[in-house]
Amino acid sequence: MLTIYCEHITKRTEYIFDVVFNYLIKTPYKITNSKQEFTESNNPKFSYTYEGELNIIPSALLSQSSIKQNIDLTWHNHNNQKWLFKTNGELLPFDVFSSIFYLITRYEEYTANDNAFDEHGRFLLDKSILTNHYQYKKPLAHIWAAELKQKLTDKFPQIQFEERKYSAELTVDVDQLYAYKNRGVINTLAGILKKLSAGKWKQCKTQVNTILQRKNDPFDNFTFFKEISKEVDLKYFIHCGAKAKNDPRFINSNSNKKRIKQLAENSKVYIHPSYKSLRNSKLISIEKEKLELIINKKIEHSRQHYLVAKLPKYYQNLLKTDIKHDYSQGYVLENGFKTGMCIPYPYFDLSNNLKTQLTIHPFHVTDLSILKNEKNLQDVYTIIDQIKAVNGTISILWHSDLFALQNSSEKWKSILLKIVEHATA
Repeated sequence: MLTIYCEHITKRTEYIFDVVFNYLIKTPYKITNSKQEFTESNNPKFSYTYEGELNIIPSALLSQSSIKQNIDLTWHNHNNQKWLFKTNGELLPFDVFSSIFYLITRYEEYTANDNAFDEHGRFLLDKSILTNHYQYKKPLAHIWAAELKQKLTDKFPQIQFEERKYSAELTVDVDQLYAYKNRGVINTLAGILKKLSAGKWKQCKTQVNTILQRKNDPFDNFTFFKEISKEVDLKYFIHCGAKAKNDPRFINSNSNKKRIKQLAENSKVYIHPSYKSLRNSKLISIEKEKLELIINKKIEHSRQHYLVAKLPKYYQNLLKTDIKHDYSQGYVLENGFKTGMCIPYPYFDLSNNLKTQLTIHPFHVTDLSILKNEKNLQDVYTIIDQIKAVNGTISILWHSDLFALQNSSEKWKSILLKIVEHATA
């Protein structure tokens, strides 16, 4: 048991100590504000105060309860690594707890100007402090925590740390179950006529052959994903919203519902809330209940369509609908570590200054980054290797319709297989 003396125990210190010691380095600890208890303790110990023989000097961040605009975010060098919040303590010369807290709470998004977000409300990578020295390419929270772990081990060799196991998951966004199947006679004929009038002969031929069951629907790649699931944890996020701007129409046919039930029998099926639900949070409940009726299971996991996770409102809305797990934290067009983490961890709502019941599952690799530049495939391998090194969970985001949209199905299946092979090697 590790004993930590902290003169002022706040909601923020309680939260970040929980994340660091229970999630990142995994060792039992006790935090106390009693000097007498700390002095008399025979446990390995250090203080999170301005004084003490073995201490980490706190910055002001964790003692605060409000969101501050003017925070010193200067990067400093220590042991060939970049750090924030330099404080020159005896155990570490940086406030490791404030550094990790700042990253995983997404503090910078709460203080950012409107021009730091794109037209959908997604935080822009080039507005992040992590773009400095390409820090978004590293699992910084794990690296910083590992430095603390090493210092504690050097001082107290008797401390026991539980080791995590590396794992890999493939998370598939199903924006539309099928391209052509089960769309009804009127919609099918309208689609064919529209393609003919636009001269899209190849697409028209594909649609006709699909309807006549001469060819598999181009969006139906679920057998391929099932094969991959033998190697990784497979999770589907299914869009169940109505037709709207940036939202495909969910076709609530018996055939489609049967297919979704089949997916839920062999894999995990979760909700992919519609783009429109960002403006009308009641739609999250409606869409979730629709999917729950289909698979006959309670749904507590979600990833937002378009990855629009505007803080704190988005997460507050999820909690109101009994969603307990979110998978929206990651970059849209880049591979990397948006939160510095590669394991699930609890969400802290800075606007209310409290730890919530929501768990964040960050993703690190996205198909759109490779689509933007196939040279990013080597970058994917580097990301995976870093996650293996810290025994984290590599989370890959893929879209079920990507193979068809790129008109090169076998090529993109081969790319995903290479990623999975590297992740599971």
